[in-house]
Amino acid sequence: MSAAANTWLFDLGNSRLKFAPLRDGGIGDIVAIEHDGTAFASGWDARLPRELDAACVAAVAAPDLCARLVGALAARGAQVSQARTLATLDGLRIAYAQPERLGV
Repeated sequence: MSAAANTWLFDLGNSRLKFAPLRDGGIGDIVAIEHDGTAFASGWDARLPRELDAACVAAVAAPDLCARLVGALAARGAQVSQARTLATLDGLRIAYAQPERLGV
């Protein structure tokens, strides 16, 4: 991916989806959309970027909600990558009861 690629960061938390473009080594304006854990606020998909080359997604929300987001981003042409928290890595263990809910 070139440095000029249209790349966006997405953070799907427990109550909001936040996203922003990467710009000149920094982050552009942040957009926040509420959700209730099962559905996004009305009109949420109209607020997503119309076109994007790459989307980096970090999510702790329900898998169905994450799948809806990933599908909408892919439909806009994005190559989607998802960051995930692992329970263990190289001998380091997360003691949190549900590591996947911890975030990345």
